[in-house]
Amino acid sequence: MPESSDTQPLEPVGGPPPAAPNQTPPAPPPEPGREERFLAAVGHLCIVAMLPAVQGPLVIWLIERINPDRSEFVMGNAKQALGYQVFVAAVLGIMFLTRILIPLAIVLGLAAAVYGIIAAVRAYEGRSFEYFWIGHFIREL
Repeated sequence: MPESSDTQPLEPVGGPPPAAPNQTPPAPPPEPGREERFLAAVGHLCIVAMLPAVQGPLVIWLIERINPDRSEFVMGNAKQALGYQVFVAAVLGIMFLTRILIPLAIVLGLAAAVYGIIAAVRAYEGRSFEYFWIGHFIREL
């Protein structure tokens, strides 16, 4: 068979387009500092206190919102904690009003506190935390 000089090697399908020579990839977000990690963890830990559970993340989120050097890490975690704690407070309130579900409400309250502690540990490690079931709704707000 005669070899044809017009054939070109096939290009892979679906790969990323080649980067322009003058463009650099976007820089990853900076790692959160010690204070940012601490504030994010405190926002999640407020659920353990139960009484000021909603006020803690709300205050952290509002302070970061007016801060000109705001931290998206702290704001995101505070918003997650606030949404989760409002949700838990509403569910527990409804359960306590029914009076039949009080034992289940106590167990749910303890489980919610443990989940908040897990979120605080992850936030203190510098990883953003998103709560199961409601986290994606909160992120979009």
